[in-house]
Amino acid sequence: MINYQQFITESGKLSLNFIGLGKMGNTVCNNLINPNYSLLGYDPYTTQNIKIKTTNNLFDFTKNQSIIFSSLPNDKVVKEIFINKSLASFMKPNSIHVSLSTISPELSKHLYKIHSENSCHFISAPIFARPDGLAKKEAYIPIAGNPEVVSIIKPILEKTSTKVIYFGKEPEKANVVKLCGNFLICSAIESMSEAFNLAESYEIDRVELHKMLSGTIFDCLIYKGYGHRVSTHDHTPYENAHFALDLGHKDMILTKNASQNKNVEMPVLDILNNKFKKAKEENLNKLDWSAISLI
Repeated sequence: MINYQQFITESGKLSLNFIGLGKMGNTVCNNLINPNYSLLGYDPYTTQNIKIKTTNNLFDFTKNQSIIFSSLPNDKVVKEIFINKSLASFMKPNSIHVSLSTISPELSKHLYKIHSENSCHFISAPIFARPDGLAKKEAYIPIAGNPEVVSIIKPILEKTSTKVIYFGKEPEKANVVKLCGNFLICSAIESMSEAFNLAESYEIDRVELHKMLSGTIFDCLIYKGYGHRVSTHDHTPYENAHFALDLGHKDMILTKNASQNKNVEMPVLDILNNKFKKAKEENLNKLDWSAISLI
């Protein structure tokens, strides 16, 4: 049985460890800096302004029972650290690994398996937010895994988000939720692009159309934010306020793989995938993913 007290330091603080201190991981850490937590991070490649104590040795996280949050860019990096470098095999029994990354459901299932074989716990909790929204604690986080373990992790994540929503015992379910959400966001970008192009062909001001729609029947975050980008053709990679096109394509590929594994047809996803491929051919991959609307 897991016990919250096993993660408390001699000074009475909850010990939290972080692998990946990029824009997202570092922002989570900044949101969690308080007198009740002892934070330790690892990321030898980060360019962020780090405010917490760091280590250059991954295996410092395996000296004691620990809670490890990972915020990493893709499946490849997650596999490299937890499988190839065998971090998962060296974690002390009853330690917890919480993945905040958008990874494939298949990798999530595999991580659950190898952690369980080592008497450890794996929780998936990918974050819906850009760094600027996350900094204001405006994130939404689907979470899945052992409910007893989630009861320990959820209150921590609630301190860096608007809401944390539980989706079941199987960790991969949270990853599927994240892929579904990103697919819908990307679909909205494409739909707005087509709608604004149609309006413009009839000499209707696309910006004014966006203002009208996002202030009435589509009065929500995605249609306001991405609608502005699409209507003004502004796909600049603003600091902390964009999602890179190549990362967006990575997520659509993960979604495609997940759908194929269950024989689910997603024709809109095929359209989006082709848009991403053409955008990359035109060297747009460093722009915001809304730049698919330029194709």
